[in-house]
Order: sequence, then structure tokens, then C-alpha cells
Amino acid sequence: MHVAQRHRLTAAVWIVSSCVLVSILVLAASPVELRWSGGGSGDHGDSLKLDLSYLLQHPNRAVASTSASIPVIDGQQGDTLDSQPITAMLGVQPIGLLGRFDGELHAQKPGSAVVFGWSGFEINAMVTGASSIAAVMAGPQLAAKRAGLDPELPMIINNTREASCQFNVYIDGIQLHPAPPTEAALKLTSDALGARLLASNLDETSVHSIRIVKRTELQAASTAPRQGACAFYGLLLTSQGRAAPRLLPPPRPAVFAHGAFSDHLNAMNDVAAVSQSLLHPVRLEFYGDSITVGFGALDRDPCKFSFDTEDIRASYATKVTKALLAEAHYIARSGIGLIRSRSTEPTTVMKEIAHLSLGGTGATPWDYANFTPDLAFFNLGTNDFRGWGDNGPVFVAAFIDEYESLIQRVRAAHHQPNLPVYLLCGPMDLPPVACDAIKDVATRVGGKYIDVTDTLDPSEYGCRKHPSESSNVKVAARVLDQVKQDFPQYFP
Repeated sequence: MHVAQRHRLTAAVWIVSSCVLVSILVLAASPVELRWSGGGSGDHGDSLKLDLSYLLQHPNRAVASTSASIPVIDGQQGDTLDSQPITAMLGVQPIGLLGRFDGELHAQKPGSAVVFGWSGFEINAMVTGASSIAAVMAGPQLAAKRAGLDPELPMIINNTREASCQFNVYIDGIQLHPAPPTEAALKLTSDALGARLLASNLDETSVHSIRIVKRTELQAASTAPRQGACAFYGLLLTSQGRAAPRLLPPPRPAVFAHGAFSDHLNAMNDVAAVSQSLLHPVRLEFYGDSITVGFGALDRDPCKFSFDTEDIRASYATKVTKALLAEAHYIARSGIGLIRSRSTEPTTVMKEIAHLSLGGTGATPWDYANFTPDLAFFNLGTNDFRGWGDNGPVFVAAFIDEYESLIQRVRAAHHQPNLPVYLLCGPMDLPPVACDAIKDVATRVGGKYIDVTDTLDPSEYGCRKHPSESSNVKVAARVLDQVKQDFPQYFP
């Protein structure tokens, strides 16, 4: 059966019905009186600020003002959006989401939001009529509370407060690059709910695409069990013209991720001009640890890890995804193991989080019907075998049984008993017994074993001797060689 025929496209993930768009147009065409944080309404001068809480209570509804100044936090381009007459709207539908999440964005539910934690989660949107675009988000403490998880304390790494929610941002297909170029375009340095400026001075008469990708993981720590959870409430759109800003139905995530801006536009009106590989992509699922999330991949050893050195875009997994023009979910967390984990939460192992919407225990289960993969990749075992000293026969047997059980649970959850799976060993230094065990698991489940232990050269170490981006390129090439032998039809 063709890939496109097997994919179930759901509204929760990225499809939006035309009836929703109609309701947006009606609301956007009827601006209402603007509410102010200082009370009252109307023209009160530039010193008063727009009350974001009012927009949160009236999603997808444009509001007009003769004068406004909208505060933003964590912005890269200043601390206000506009200081002229504007029309503003908190857009929540239609917006495309790729990756696991909890909650929903709903135009009829004031204050609705999605909470997410896994690396690689994407937010995609098409906008017209806007001069400025800001993401309305909340950081880990509020996000964890909203998802019903334990409250957390700030993450402290290298004696400094770290921004664990970091994002790569793309406007009209072009990645925003602050200085230095490897730094995230958007960091939630505050836990507060607020508007984070993405772009300003846009041409209101044009259509623009926005892609926001979470580059950092949800980490566990003794002081921050939910560090890295983020909440997204919608896009704050402002216009200085007569027309109200509005959201348009976005194309599917593969078009955003792998296509040019012209593909973003053509996918809305002229699909014949868009590659079929983008319209009907292969879908992938990755399970792993720090190697899969790109831990320390942006720096070179010796270096201390920080979230600034992590970017899933630099991992082998996203490079495989890019080469196949695919859509993917990344179920990975640093330090995680199958039997034992090397983190400040050593009792949490993969089987306890692999099925969850967020990457921490206590989160809601994920609905596997929302995403059906064509291939699954597993790179686990590094944290089970490195540094413990006890890799005897009893442990190895337990490891093999648990690995096999995890893969079969994933297949059962997807209702795909024959889901093709690939098991990697490496690239970090592992004892031979580890690779032998992983090879045994691959044989048991009818999967393919890929040895990548020789792809990591000491001259290319990232932080804490993890693979750097250049090493991950080699790992991805090895994986792609095997996939091409098995499924040449998946290559564009």
C-alpha cells in the first residue's frame, strides 16, 4: 500500500476544515472595542498597554484600537510590537502542530493551550494581514501546572539559570539567526505567560509562513522534574492597516520543513506545483537518549553542557528526516535507559515515558492514532551499559527482554505488528557486549541492526564526548544507506 494511503490525517495534528476558516473570516471582519489593562476603553494614549488577558478570553477575534503599545517578553527585536493604531487578534485556528502534546487550541474555548515537552515539536501557521507576529507562550512552571504535573523549580546548570524552552524560528522559509548563528531565535527566559515577538515590519498585503521548532528536550532533575515543558496559546497578530489579520489553513508539516516558501504558498492553491514527496511524505518515529536529542552537538569538547549547546536539528535523527523529506516524532530524553538511567532521575526508564504526551512521568498518555509511522528507529542502551561496571549475563538478559518488550509495545500501540524497526549501536563508546545484545534484539523482533560505533572520532566530540553535528552526519549516512537498501521508494 502506498504511504499516502496509510496515513491518517487528523484535525488534532494539522488538518483544519474549511468551516473553521469561514468562522475566522467573519470574526476578523468585525473588530470589537479594545480593552485596556488600566480599565476603560477607547483612545487612552500610547502609555497604556493592551490587556492580553482580554485577547486570551476572545480567541480568533480581532480587536481594534486608535492607539496601542503591546508589551512583549523574551523578544529579540525590542519590547513593543506597535505604538500606532492597530488591530490585534490572538489566532488559535487554523494552526498546524507536529509532535506529541497535551491539550488543544480551540476558538470556542477561551484560554485554551497545548503543552509540549519532547524535542522537535513544531508549530506551523500561515498568516495574512499582519505587520507583527508574536507567539503567546508560558514557560515550564505554568506549563507543568496546566498539564497537571508536579510544580518545578528553575533549572540550574553551570551555576546559572537556563532557558530550557528554546526554539528555532522560520519566517517565510528562512531561519532567523541571532548572534551567534547557533543560538536559538526564541528562548523562554521567563516562566510568565506573555507574547514573544517573532517578526515585525511585515508586509500586511502578503501571506507569510511561520514555523516554530522546539530544539531542546524535557529534562528531569532533582530540582526540576518537568524542566522543558512549554505551553502555547496561539499567535498574537497585529495590523496597522484597515484589514484585520487572520490565519489561513496551513499545508502539512513536510511542506513547511522541507519545501521552499513558494511550496508553502502553492500548497494552499496549486498543489500540482508541489512535489508529491512533500504532499505524501513518509513518517518516522525515533526513540532514544541524549544522542537523539542533539545533546551538546553545537559545541566541541571540552565544554560544559548547556541548553544553548543542544539542538535536535543537529542530531542524526533530524538529518535522516530531512534526507527522506519526512515527518517525524522524536521520543527521546538525555540519560534515559531501558533498565537503568544515567540522570538525576535514575529510576525513570524508557518504558515509563515512551507512551506519554510529554517526556515526564505523570503526563497524559499519547493517542497513537494521531500519528502512524512507516519506520521506527531505536538508539537505546548507551546509558544502560556505560559507567556501571555490572554488565554480566543476568543484566544483559534483562536488557534484551526489556528492549524487545518496548519495541513490541510500540508496534501494538500503533496496531502495526510488522512495523519496520532499526536498532542502532553507538556512536558513543560502548562495550562489545552492548552491541551484541542490541543485535540479538534486532534478530528477535525481525528488525535491522546498524553499527555506528566507528562514526565518532575524538576530534569531533561535542560536549561530554557526545557526537557533534559533523559526527551525526556520519551516523545519519550509515542509517540512510540501510534504509535505502530496504525501502528505496521512500527516497525523493
